[in-house]
Order: sequence, then C-alpha cells, then structure tokens
Amino acid sequence: MTVQDTVVPVGGTRPPAGRRSGVVRVLIYGSCVSRDAVEVNDDLTVAAYVARQSVISAMTPPVAVRSGQTGLASAFQRRMVVGDLGSDALKRIGEAGPGADIVLLDLIDERLGVLCVDGRSYATLSSELRHSTLLAAMPGARRIPFGTDEHFRLWRDAADRLVRELVRLGLVERTGFVWAVFAQRDENGEPVARYQGKSGPFWDALFDRYYRYLADVGLRHVRLDPDVRTSSAHRWGPQPYHYTQSAYDVIGDFVRAVVADRRRGAAGAQVSDASITLASEKADRVGGGKDIDSALLDAIREIHHLSDRLDETTRERDAALVERDAARRRAARLSATVQEVRSSATMRAGAALRAAASGPRGLVRLPAALWQIGRDQRTTVR
Repeated sequence: MTVQDTVVPVGGTRPPAGRRSGVVRVLIYGSCVSRDAVEVNDDLTVAAYVARQSVISAMTPPVAVRSGQTGLASAFQRRMVVGDLGSDALKRIGEAGPGADIVLLDLIDERLGVLCVDGRSYATLSSELRHSTLLAAMPGARRIPFGTDEHFRLWRDAADRLVRELVRLGLVERTGFVWAVFAQRDENGEPVARYQGKSGPFWDALFDRYYRYLADVGLRHVRLDPDVRTSSAHRWGPQPYHYTQSAYDVIGDFVRAVVADRRRGAAGAQVSDASITLASEKADRVGGGKDIDSALLDAIREIHHLSDRLDETTRERDAALVERDAARRRAARLSATVQEVRSSATMRAGAALRAAASGPRGLVRLPAALWQIGRDQRTTVR
C-alpha cells in the first residue's frame, strides 16, 4: 500500500489487531494532530515531539534572549518555548531520527505566524510565548501573519532546508505529512466554534499552498476528508483540529503503510534537489512572480463573507420557523378555547331553554340568560 495524493475518507477501518504487531516509533514535528493520532493508536508510540516551532523559526538562527526564566508553570510549555527560541528542531530530529520508524510532519502550528526579531531570527507566536516573560525581551519584533506572501516565502525557503536536511540525515524516505483540515461540525452535526473567528474554509484556503508545496517536493502524505469531524468530548476541548477517533485511525493507517513499505523495500518519498527546485519554480509560477496576497485574501474574505451570510440566513430561517411554530401553537390553543366556549354556551343555552319550557319564571329569565351566555363568549375569545 502506498499513500501519496489520495483523499482518505475519515471513518476508514483499522487493520485487524493481528496485523498490527510490534510498536511503531513516531518522531513528530508538528502539533496535537499527530500527537493525538499516535496516542490513541496503541501500536504507535512517540519517539520525540517537536511542537510550537514553525519551520521558519527552526531553520533560522536562534533568538538571542536569555530563556532561563520564562514565567511558565508547565514544563512542557517551557520546553516548547525555549526550544523554539533556540531553533532546536533539527538537533532533536537528528538525535531521535535514527531510532524512529517514521518522521511525521503536520503544519497546524504554522497558523500561529511568526515574529521577526532582528531581521535574521524568528520566533513562533505561540500562546505559550505570549504568556511568557520572554516576549517582553523582544520589543521591536515584527509580526508576520500566517498565510501572507511574506510568511509563505519565508516558510518555503525554510521547508526547502528542512527537506534537504532530512535527505542528508537519511530520513526523507521515512518521512510523511498530514494534510489536515479544519472541521466545521462535531460528531453530532453541531457547528464547531470558529478558530479566531474564521471559518474552516478560510483556514483551509490559507493552508492549501503550504500543503501543495510539500506534496510537489515529493513527500508522502495522507489527506483527511473535507467532512472530518471534531470530537465534542476531546480531552483538550472541541477545536477544529481536535478530531474524532476515525480521523486518528486514518492517520494511524498512513503511518503503518509508510513503515510497512519501508520495511519491505518499497520506494519511499521521491525527493531530490531537482524536485525541490521544480516545486519552488511551480510556486513562483502560481504567484506569477508577484504578491498574491490581495487576490488570495480577497477570495478568502469572500468565502468568509458568504459563510457568515449563510449562517445569518440560517439563523433568520430558524427564528422564523420558531415564530411560525409558536403561532401555530397559539392558534391551536385559541381554537381549543373557542371550541370549549361554544360547547359550554350550547350546554348553558340548552339549560336555559329547558328552564323556560318549565314555566313562566324560566321564560322571563331566558333573555337575560342568553345575553349573559353571549357576553361570556365574547369575553373569553378576547
């Protein structure tokens, strides 16, 4: 089985337990997308985990700040921030790579963007860095948002260096990446809260050229189905990239396929200097040699606007349906009340007529009784 540029439907079945013998060691350079997939597949284990570190930060000189005191309580958060500022991804990949069965990449943390600290060094603008004391040591840092042409050019150059290093380390044939998507609904069909107020299609459009570039370079990958679902019961909370078990099963199947192909000597990733150069030239052609921020972001904003308008129209429709149902219930109650009043009036009129037929006194009282019955009907209906 070889996975390259296929859309793998979420909900695929896992191999029978008897075929999943042994433990697969996974070196993760990415985010919770890969880490969670490894943790919920019992035959996979984490060999090393590099997170909250953009490829831009990893492939540029370390940030010159003293990182002894971060102000962060979590040891994991401290390691991630210190590692990012120290640009230690390559070092850790080089240390853990020889003992790993696969190097698994995912790009979700690239969404954070980077800070240009001194024109040469970059830091990932993670929430951990935002909440640390280290951000104050970079007062002149300039933010470069994810998805802009400047960010993509920096990322592309850094990704080229990363892939070349994987080739040099002899790891590229055991490397693959997850083409993730931002889920819009959970397993119950309920809408998922938007990340930073932006829709799933907005983020997927921003990520598209990053994923396509790695695919054009020649790295193997698994592409999740656009209808992937978020888990409302995810231990880290419902987010567009916190998936249901079936998505993690698909990623696990991909990992096993890459490892199985390598163990039986099948061809791995077809990466070379030529493929990297061709991917760069293709990216330049797509951009026409000019910035494509305006056209791309205008299209994304239009998608976002249409998505917002659809949500607004849906809310208006739902409100109208609620009001219609309420009006129907009011009409039904009124109809029942009118029917009840009519039945009561008929019974009272019959009693009055029988009284009138019984003698002169009942006949004298008949007009007043009928008038009172009519008055009660009008009052009740009002």
